Amino acid sequence: MKWTNTANLSANEIDETISYDETLGRTNLVTNGDFEFGTTYNFPSWLTVQSTDTHSGSFALQQTGYGEWQSSEMIPVDTSQEYELSLWAKTASRSDLGALAGGHMGFACYDKDFKFIDLRNCGGIGNTLLTRQANPGDTKIYILSASGWVTGTDVTSTTYYFRNVLLYPASHPDFSVPYEYTRIGHGDYNIFYTALTQVSANEWEMTLSNPLPSTGYSLPMGTPISRGLAGGTYNYAFGNPNLPEAWTNYRITIPAGIEVRNSDYRFRYATKYIRFLILGNYNIRSQSPNNATFRLDNIAIACTSQFQGNESSVVQKAIQGADGTFYAQEFNEVATGTNNGQLGTLSKGGEMTVNGNIIEQ
Repeated sequence: MKWTNTANLSANEIDETISYDETLGRTNLVTNGDFEFGTTYNFPSWLTVQSTDTHSGSFALQQTGYGEWQSSEMIPVDTSQEYELSLWAKTASRSDLGALAGGHMGFACYDKDFKFIDLRNCGGIGNTLLTRQANPGDTKIYILSASGWVTGTDVTSTTYYFRNVLLYPASHPDFSVPYEYTRIGHGDYNIFYTALTQVSANEWEMTLSNPLPSTGYSLPMGTPISRGLAGGTYNYAFGNPNLPEAWTNYRITIPAGIEVRNSDYRFRYATKYIRFLILGNYNIRSQSPNNATFRLDNIAIACTSQFQGNESSVVQKAIQGADGTFYAQEFNEVATGTNNGQLGTLSKGGEMTVNGNIIEQ
């Protein structure tokens, strides 16, 4: 590899398959999303990589039977930007009962501390306020409204994961935004209620299953409170399709600037990282034997509103492929040039024309 006098970088052999997705036309933030390492790197080791039927390149991922899984690396995202997700999938062989493979596909959201964001961490249900100060050790607390809550002298017939009590202390550095993300009530502290009865026109008494824990943050009158309610575990951006027997593309846009309580294609509150996920063969999990086989190729997540490489400290920037070749994860470019965010063009003869400046370390 060498530089020419005209600012071109000549190379005998460059393999950029790890950092570029042809479907999205952008930098792929999923390491080994095209499986051209020839291994299951960044994906569960119990899956297999096969080369007899791929959408593109030499390898594709294969799964037989039922199994839920996520990619391994945490992909950093900026929720103020727009992203696209894309993958190619197909049923390779039907089940013995003739069913296509299929299952929920999408992503999982994680906060800045790499903790999974459950729906029970998100407000939006039963949003109300404390009418009295709540203190550590209290077994009863008082709220303004019971709208969105299960009421009665004994509500334990309602499953526990529909009875979390979420709190938003105003002084908390991470959980102070009313009715958005909190782990006080589910996650860091698990708080449940067992009864909710009206004591006056504008006040309801809530009985807790255990004394209120000490979180280190005060809960004065007026503190926001929500009901923690389980639902769709992950973000099923692509739904739960039955996969056709021909390679089929699934593609979705995650809009910029939207964080909500949801299980669809949008980011959840406080999302800082995501992982690709699939509930593989979920649609036929009750079949016995459940032996349908499906294949995935070119799993990609890309930022479409600005250039973004994968800058996560947990991402391995380079890896040696099965054939001994080392693949570069990304290039570090100064944001100048005619195509901001693009390295340049690569000719068939191996000559790379650089749009801007390159920081070479």
